[in-house]
This record gives sequence, C-alpha cells and structure tokens, in this order.
Amino acid sequence: MSLKKLKFAKTNIDTPMGQIALRGINLLDVRTILVSNPVEAELIYNKATSMSADIDAGKATDGSVITEFLGLIIQTMPKLVARLIALASDEDDDEAVEIAGKLPVDVQLECLAAIANLTFVMEGGARNFIARIGKLMKEIMPRMKAPAT
Repeated sequence: MSLKKLKFAKTNIDTPMGQIALRGINLLDVRTILVSNPVEAELIYNKATSMSADIDAGKATDGSVITEFLGLIIQTMPKLVARLIALASDEDDDEAVEIAGKLPVDVQLECLAAIANLTFVMEGGARNFIARIGKLMKEIMPRMKAPAT
C-alpha cells in the first residue's frame, strides 16, 4: 500500500466539557516536546542517565533513586503532558497547551492512555517497543566508542 493512502487512527475522548480528538505521536512530535521544553527535557534526561549509572553501580537497591526520579517527573510533567495532549490533538499552539494543562487529572490520564495506544500500534505495544530500543542500543553502543586521543 502507498504511504499516501494510509489512514491514521484517531480516537475521541468524551468529557463533560466536550470531545477531544487525539492521534498517536511520532518522532517529530517528540522533537517538538524536547525543543519546546528544553529545561524539563534536560532535567529528565540527566536524572535518567544518573539513575541508570546508580542502578548499574548497585546504588539504587533501596528505591531512593527511583523515588527521586519520580519526584522530578511529577514536577516537570504538567508542561510536558499539556504539550503532548495539544500535539496529539493537532492544535499545538499556546492556547491549546494552556487548555490541555487545565484539564482535570482524570481527563489528562485518559488522554495519555489513548495517545499511548495510538502511538504504539505494532504487536506488543510499548513493551515491545522499549525492548526493541534496548536491544538496538546494546547492539550499537559497542560500535560507538570514543576515538582515542
């Protein structure tokens, strides 16, 4: 089938305020989130990298590293969640982001679940995607050694 004939899935979330039409996100959307929220993205990336190192070193056994990471996610998530919902609604402007940020928590959660279902459409969903990324990273990391100085 031709790419031009593909039909992208959307879903409607019914809320007391009205319907929200959503689609899955793609890599361009991820880039938009990272570019439009650089501070939050850097904080999450740095903490995830640090947490990974702590886990590898055996320092994360008491769960404190994970708890700290979750705290950071909760602090930075409101902006990222609002942007994600706006992107998935194809209305990524400041007004849409502000409205998405004001949605009740249960509506935001329903939106995120719908976006995730529409984003990870291949068999196995997000779990399979994450496993495949991990496998790919293990395969390419040995080839990406720093050049000798």
